[in-house]
Amino acid sequence: IGLSMSLERVDSLLSELEDLLREERAQGRPVKSLSDFLELLRRAAAEAPTEPVETKVVKSHHGKYWIAHPDGRLDADSQKPSGDWEKFHVITSPVDDEQVVIKTSHGRYLRATWDGKLVADSKDPKGESEQFEVTFSNHGQATIQSCQGKYIVALPDGSLRADSDNPVGDWEGFEITSMDREWVCDRENLFRYLDELSATERSFKRLTHIVHEWTLGGILRLKHHGCVLTEGDGQRFLKFDFGRWGVGWSLLDTFPENPKGTCLVEEFEIAGDPQRVKRYLASRKAFSWLANNCSTFSRGLMSEFCAAEEGWFGEAWPEWSHCLASPPLKMPCPCKDSKGVQEQQLLQQQQQQQ
Repeated sequence: IGLSMSLERVDSLLSELEDLLREERAQGRPVKSLSDFLELLRRAAAEAPTEPVETKVVKSHHGKYWIAHPDGRLDADSQKPSGDWEKFHVITSPVDDEQVVIKTSHGRYLRATWDGKLVADSKDPKGESEQFEVTFSNHGQATIQSCQGKYIVALPDGSLRADSDNPVGDWEGFEITSMDREWVCDRENLFRYLDELSATERSFKRLTHIVHEWTLGGILRLKHHGCVLTEGDGQRFLKFDFGRWGVGWSLLDTFPENPKGTCLVEEFEIAGDPQRVKRYLASRKAFSWLANNCSTFSRGLMSEFCAAEEGWFGEAWPEWSHCLASPPLKMPCPCKDSKGVQEQQLLQQQQQQQ
């Protein structure tokens, strides 16, 4: 894969593969063999976008935004363009370069039925009903035509249909704009909590780095990195996880249990300024399997508060190698002043014995 594809293409392939694996599992068809996995890998390679895809929001003439629900319903009644369900990818069609397919945040594609319904429940970007043609006017308004030759129309009640014959009508016009996704989940509440800590002159006293093994599709053995910040009085714990969904967090009254497959736990005594944590979170960018993953997030947070050993953060190994269950070599501890509490390395010892 690495030799035949660009890094962006590999990243897109892995995301598509994870979506397919999740879908198969939800349908009661978990991967049971290497051949099953390879078949999904072939499907992912065929369906993954071949070029970078921008996140779009679609606004109707009535001032409301498209929103795709997990059950396949599609409406134009949202007032919150920053929500995940309001995000879409408009991708060049795999069957016709002059047409597009529209993918929701749930991994499904829009399709227009012959009776004029518009739904977001398709798994096949190559299907005839999934093909659309987007045309922009001189004023930036877009019309979206289905394969049946009908235009999508947004009605005042927030419903969407694909049965209009009028390409110049107001209700058939849409604003399709790019919008960067918010990569910190529930950002407002998290930042409010950090501000409250600062206002009462409280900080974090300890950072715990936790790594556990997991498998993608039961085949690819990987590692997930997470961090826990302990408040100065030891009363509450702020847990972070970074993945394709963004920076997830939870505020806990007890220290979280280590996940299944934990292979490394490290503790670092820090002087954790909440505003420094806030600035670090505000600078986070989109997740990337290869370049901006859970490892880079955790190591970046550690570098904010820990004195790095010489050469550790500038090492030659690529970022993605830290997420492999068997990296090229054992990575050194990042902090000179850490306790070095590598309490749980049972899996690594087993690997060495094997």
